[in-house]
Amino acid sequence: MREISLDVSLPPEVQAGDYGVFVRALNGKGGVITSRKVTVTVEPGPAQEIRLSTNTPKIRTTRGQKVEFSIDVKNRGSSKTIDYKVQVPGGWKNSITPRFGNKKIRSQSFRSGEEKNIELSVTVPQTASPGTYPVKLKGSSGTAQDTLELSVRVPGTYELGIYRGEKKKNIKIQNEQEGTVQIVAETVVPLSVKNEGSSGLENIQFKTGWGLPDEWKTDFDPDQISKLQPGEIKKVFLTVKPPQDADQGDQSFEVTAIANKPYRRKASVDLTVSAYPGTYKLGITTRRGRKSIQIERGTEDTVQIAIKNMGNAPLGDIHFRSGWALPKGWKTEFKPDQISKLQPGETKKVFLMVKPPQDAVPGDYSFDVTAASEKTAITTKICSSNPSKEKTT
Repeated sequence: MREISLDVSLPPEVQAGDYGVFVRALNGKGGVITSRKVTVTVEPGPAQEIRLSTNTPKIRTTRGQKVEFSIDVKNRGSSKTIDYKVQVPGGWKNSITPRFGNKKIRSQSFRSGEEKNIELSVTVPQTASPGTYPVKLKGSSGTAQDTLELSVRVPGTYELGIYRGEKKKNIKIQNEQEGTVQIVAETVVPLSVKNEGSSGLENIQFKTGWGLPDEWKTDFDPDQISKLQPGEIKKVFLTVKPPQDADQGDQSFEVTAIANKPYRRKASVDLTVSAYPGTYKLGITTRRGRKSIQIERGTEDTVQIAIKNMGNAPLGDIHFRSGWALPKGWKTEFKPDQISKLQPGETKKVFLMVKPPQDAVPGDYSFDVTAASEKTAITTKICSSNPSKEKTT
């Protein structure tokens, strides 16, 4: 006969009492040779002196919000002071107050057997990502202690915002012919699209809603945003083009951004455009007011000219020419020879090169320089002096 020893490990939460454990001896084929019942008696241990408990160990909230855990604290031992320590994620704020009171505390005095209630407040930062976060409250006095495991769940939020990208109240769209409303120019409206939630949004598309007549054309650039991270802002440019026969006056309409994934979310902004008659006027000036040049025979000189759109509507296909009054053989050239488009208030430079022939007759000359588009034109006069001597080298 041989003696064997039996080790039995008990879980910490086991209750006091008698428990039966059966021990069997098996042969090589797995058959039972003999069996015995062993009784294990668990004696009651010392009472836990500090006990922390709550009916709501798990709370759900959103970013930037404060949650409160109502916690019961029991002192089962002798009179003592219980110190509290809170463990929260980085950047989170917390405080402890008595159930009936606003004063923040970190410890409390207890009589023997006394029970109190405290409020543990936890503030979730605005930057918190979606997830479940652990919160621990520890109460201790000397060697006696207890820890309460809590958690705060921050679900993902899906919010979309769209805003005007400029501060002007209205957007003005000019007609391209003074005194009429036959042709209307297009304009570009900057918009800002923002993910105001805590989770990513995908497949964001745009559309114009009520208020805008069917004949008015709109186009978004880009026409969609594939992904927008939390807090991210992206620019979108809306081009609005009324028809040629658009009525003069205001048009109010709605612009909507729609996110399709992972959940459908949308945001809208109201815009107003004003169609009114355009004015067309060009300005032409020379650098430092220079309108007189002196050129020796066989050489050339250059005059810098500034062309400005002084109206309130775009001008296109602006070309240049030098007028009569120059003798035969004199050459002029403009670089560039035309301006494809000039926005209201915009100025562009043009260089005029003048070259007399080798046999030019000495004297003073003046000639016209004209800038013209389909809508308007302007002319200025340039004076040229041709000395009697040729340029020497």
